Amino acid sequence: MPRTKNITRWLGTIAEEIVTYETHWVQVVGDMVVRCDHAAKEKGFGSWTTMSPARSASWYGSGDLVPGIDPVNWIREDNVEDIYCEVDYS
Repeated sequence: MPRTKNITRWLGTIAEEIVTYETHWVQVVGDMVVRCDHAAKEKGFGSWTTMSPARSASWYGSGDLVPGIDPVNWIREDNVEDIYCEVDYS
C-alpha cells in the first residue's frame, strides 16, 4: 500500500497519527527532491512526497502540484517515509 495511516493514541478529539508513504521512484526538479509510487509514475495519480530547502509536502493524488517533472529522469529507489502528526476530529 503506497499510503497508510495509523492512529497511535487519542487525546480527546485529537488523534496522534503516523502516516506512512511508500515510494518507488525519485528525481530532482530544481532544488526539490520528488518521490512517487508506481501508480503516480505510470498514471500521474498516486502517492507523492517532495522535499526542498524551503518546504516539504506529501499527498495522495495528482502530480500536477510539481511542475517540471521529466518522465525520462525517474530513478528507481524504494523509500518509506513516516510522518508524525496530530489531527483534530471534532
